[in-house]
Amino acid sequence: MNKGMIGLIGIIVAVVAIIWIISAIFIKKRKAEVWEGVVSDKREKEVWNDNNKSVYYIIAIALDNGTRKEIQVNRKLWNTFSAGDRVIKRAGEYNPVKA
Repeated sequence: MNKGMIGLIGIIVAVVAIIWIISAIFIKKRKAEVWEGVVSDKREKEVWNDNNKSVYYIIAIALDNGTRKEIQVNRKLWNTFSAGDRVIKRAGEYNPVKA
């Protein structure tokens, strides 16, 4: 391998490590959250990149403390929620559940 290839591999490894660290921070933060509320809305958001479509499933929650929160969930979980459902997010869990 030449020096250019070794440098490129080093950059790729560094970028992957940074992405992994940032993801771990966001996951840890979300798992630490504790809240309760009521589903006020749910929606799908379509995003096109080149010829690829990504669909994001979002639920909006009116929290008991008077604030509003939007979270992205997977399609299976999104399908289980309806407006008006009471939900609870416990510490250590990534997603809320019906109360």
